[in-house]
Amino acid sequence: MLASLQGSAQYTLVRTVDVTALADWHDRGARPGGVTYADAVARAVVLSLAEHPKLNAHITGEQVLLASAIDLGIGIDTDDGLVVGVLRNVGDLGLAELTARRKAITERVRAGRAGVEELQGSTFTISNLGSLGIDAFTPIINPPEVAILGVGRITDAPAPAQGGITWRKSMTLRLTVDHRGVDGAPAARFLAGIADRLQAHAGLL
Repeated sequence: MLASLQGSAQYTLVRTVDVTALADWHDRGARPGGVTYADAVARAVVLSLAEHPKLNAHITGEQVLLASAIDLGIGIDTDDGLVVGVLRNVGDLGLAELTARRKAITERVRAGRAGVEELQGSTFTISNLGSLGIDAFTPIINPPEVAILGVGRITDAPAPAQGGITWRKSMTLRLTVDHRGVDGAPAARFLAGIADRLQAHAGLL
């Protein structure tokens, strides 16, 4: 992580997302395979990476190499610290299959049974601390990747409604990007794509 900070030009974009509809769907319990909020975020990321391939890349020396497949890294909390498990070639997976793959790699990593190929080579990483009560944080890029997404918990936020106030569910996303690979405007459009998909959650199913 120290090498990551010292060897790259990192900046972070912040976006607060209204996830009221997603939370309502989640709380109704009709979720295939026990889909979690983390899985919904992962699916939104995968769909947005397909539209913005410059975020799905590695930086090697002075070269930015776009990846041919989406190999999604998932930050996993273990007794030995943070480990990134890799879900290979997830571009064509639906939400239920993505959820099953995420659960399987998490179980193998925490049991110490994950192979080396499952712990390296991701092209984009998600770090989610929402389940630990963290509102928002600034993630550090997992080299040689171009970007990483940090996900905070869902909170209640006031919003105007018909001359009064209503309460909505919101989630804060922080996207850290290496400026050598992607400028601010395309990174902002990528993050907007994730936010839009989470707000209009039906497209994730």
